[in-house]
Amino acid sequence: MELRVLRYFLSVAANKSISKTAKQLHITQPTLSRQIQELEEELGVSLLIRDHHRIRLSPKGEVFAQRASEIVKLCDKVQEEFSKKMKGTLSIGCIESNGSKEMAQWIAKFHRQFPEVHFEIFSADSQEIKQKLEAGLLDLGFLIEPVEKEEYEWIRLRSCDLMGLILLREDPLAKKKHIQKEDVYSLPLFLPYRKEVRKEILRFLEKEEKDLQIVGSSRLFSNVGYLVEQKMGYAIGVDGIIGLHENDKLVFRPFSPEIKMRTIMVWRKGRLLSPVAEAFLEFVKKELKT
Repeated sequence: MELRVLRYFLSVAANKSISKTAKQLHITQPTLSRQIQELEEELGVSLLIRDHHRIRLSPKGEVFAQRASEIVKLCDKVQEEFSKKMKGTLSIGCIESNGSKEMAQWIAKFHRQFPEVHFEIFSADSQEIKQKLEAGLLDLGFLIEPVEKEEYEWIRLRSCDLMGLILLREDPLAKKKHIQKEDVYSLPLFLPYRKEVRKEILRFLEKEEKDLQIVGSSRLFSNVGYLVEQKMGYAIGVDGIIGLHENDKLVFRPFSPEIKMRTIMVWRKGRLLSPVAEAFLEFVKKELKT
């Protein structure tokens, strides 16, 4: 299986046309068709469904397209890593938190020193970031504690987030400076999806999930915020979420006593970092000492 053929296949999948792709790649249509056919024979599956001059991916083709894209991306990354100049792509996964602001400041400062470095920011929840770190598709990840750290090397950031209630500005509870655990017992709640964070919340509330009115859970706040606006419930999250999603309708009120969540930067233990990632890591370590 050649990398060149994988690129051919991905181009055909994107264009949904053999003839259009052949023209773009400056090769003949029979040559391209033969390459794709040989790839299908090598894999023993049909990747494309050809129907009246239209092409679409088969179910197996959709899976293969995802894997092929990952392979091509990794190969491109390797080529960048071995270039002599400090250039290439730094892939970073980031959750929603105040740590995102600190990360943005570092990236901007690092980019001024190394303008040929390209940054690929992947916004997701902790589970997705961990999966992509494991697959080698991310160099570094920013996660909110608590995190099981056995598989990672890590650095703790300066910034931290306060856990609290996200609610409508017009809600009577918004008049309070702090939210007590008793305030939320009867409220319809959206909880964070991550089990480690849910445990922290339940520990604070001194309740089990069955004793609360939980209407849903979320990996990221982006969509749940709209549900809070629609008066479907209240979201428990961190203050960094509101900071990233300025909204005149919503406010954040911290719990009392405070629950502080620290952000950490992690990378896979025992895995060699690219030169660009290594340089950025050393840059961050120096920044944290200043």
